Amino acid sequence: MAVLQGYRKALQHEHGWEVELTCTDCSHTGLPQYDGWEPDNVINIGNTPTMFARVSCANCGRDLRSVAGEKLVAMFSEITVPKANRRIIAWFVVACVCLATLPLAAQFILKPSFPVASLGVILVLPLIFVFNYRVASMRKRCPCGAPRYVLMGLLGRSYCYRCSSCGNLLRLRD
Repeated sequence: MAVLQGYRKALQHEHGWEVELTCTDCSHTGLPQYDGWEPDNVINIGNTPTMFARVSCANCGRDLRSVAGEKLVAMFSEITVPKANRRIIAWFVVACVCLATLPLAAQFILKPSFPVASLGVILVLPLIFVFNYRVASMRKRCPCGAPRYVLMGLLGRSYCYRCSSCGNLLRLRD
């Protein structure tokens, strides 16, 4: 049970917004008031951001979600997904295909009395846990040595993080 709790903790995102924004109403530039986050099931495609942070102007109280979305695009559109993240995705796809097709091939070649093909599904499940953990563990490393990555939102299907310790930007896909 402790292993599962550690796994869930590794996958949890810390949400936040620690970047200055300019209010469109009062023209105040500064850190917005962060009012927590709320889940959003809509995942936009391309350079359309998905914002989770509820941010408002510290001066007039206006909702700054759209401004934060524009800032997210400006900050992360040039940031590339790390090669290590791409390798993990490629490894996962190849491993899933192999684990799903090998038992299916054994079913046709060996013709056993029990369905070997269903073993492929059973073998893929632990692989999903390993994949998710490896992608999430990329947030535990930072050039500053004290990683504290905060999820700022999604840009397309990429998760956009900013290290609160040094300001390093990280864009991951899973």
